Amino acid sequence: MVHAHELLPFILAVLALFVIPGPAVLLILTQSLGRGRAAGVATAAGLALGDAVHAAAAALGLTALLASSATLFGAVKWLGVLYLLFLAVQAWRDRTPLVLPDGSATPQGSRHPARQVSRAALTEILNPKTALFFLSFLPQFVRPERSAVLPQMLILGGVFVLLSLVYCAALALLSGRLSGWLRSRPAVLRWQGKVVAGVYVALGLRLALQGRD
Repeated sequence: MVHAHELLPFILAVLALFVIPGPAVLLILTQSLGRGRAAGVATAAGLALGDAVHAAAAALGLTALLASSATLFGAVKWLGVLYLLFLAVQAWRDRTPLVLPDGSATPQGSRHPARQVSRAALTEILNPKTALFFLSFLPQFVRPERSAVLPQMLILGGVFVLLSLVYCAALALLSGRLSGWLRSRPAVLRWQGKVVAGVYVALGLRLALQGRD
């Protein structure tokens, strides 16, 4: 098992990672500013769910198969790219307004939180670089001489997911407060779908250009 005092270095390392904005931050900002706080929090939950899958896969040794197979890595990566491009097309064609006059999320944007969760989770799961990150990051804090590796990996993965969820949800809530600012800017509303589509395309291109190293 992992002792409480041994978690401090791990927690500090995770928090240091959060300081550097990544694709997850961009995705949350896009959704919370575009659809309101509920959509942002749902996206944060989906990303945390995807991280939980990766953490469990790393603990169970499944990610090692991904790391050792260029074919499998490429297949997962290109599935992720295609999925992001699919989301980009949907966002481009979306005509749903950003917010209501009172600054709250539109009914169309808030009535399917499960869809927001599943989209974010799939986006995270279909990123093989995230899988390799967990495979390389978690073992650095495992002490095999203390106890079995699997429980330690699962505990560390759970702590990471919890911290990620809290951080991302807080980011969504804070940025979602700015959604009301968009009310008085019709030009921003008109370009909503195109901006979101551009974010998905950028994430897809970033993933397409990534290698295993």
